[in-house]
Amino acid sequence: MVYESLISISEEYHLQMAQAWFEEVKKNSYLRTYNSLSDPQLLERGKILFENFLKWLQTGADNSEIREYFVALGKERCLEGFPLSEVNYALYLEKKVLWHFVAFKDKSQGKLTPTDVVEFTSVISGYFDMGNFFIIRGFSEAFAKKLIEGGKFSESELKEFLNGMLIKEAETELPKDLYMETLDLSNFLN
Repeated sequence: MVYESLISISEEYHLQMAQAWFEEVKKNSYLRTYNSLSDPQLLERGKILFENFLKWLQTGADNSEIREYFVALGKERCLEGFPLSEVNYALYLEKKVLWHFVAFKDKSQGKLTPTDVVEFTSVISGYFDMGNFFIIRGFSEAFAKKLIEGGKFSESELKEFLNGMLIKEAETELPKDLYMETLDLSNFLN
């Protein structure tokens, strides 16, 4: 029921959610890099965020979709010169806006049960938390590559200077079974 409900909310309100995200970003002085974009560019980024969430839900909440999309997003924002903390905060605002629309559904269609709330929390948090994880991965990989290609530091100097953290992150292979599943409450409900 939660996936169907989130799909319904996302289909019906994705443009309004993008507009609400846009307004959150515009009024936030911390997000200077995002606010340096033109209004149409910024709004388009909001649309893409919510369209990707909807696509993820419609394709069966495939975890490889999260990985591909957010790693690419992290790399892209790094190469554009966005601070990682801004990227993280912009994603947080997307999650905040989505929760607002889930709460709006609660007001318009009746109260959510405690089980519904836990399931919504599990699905939404799973998506956004893993999104943050993969953004950091993509950003770190792109940043390490930029530093090495810049030629000012050798890879060994970077390993020493940064204690290897970016290099280690970029080189560490992720296990196929990395835990990304949402909470399954079916065993508790019977």
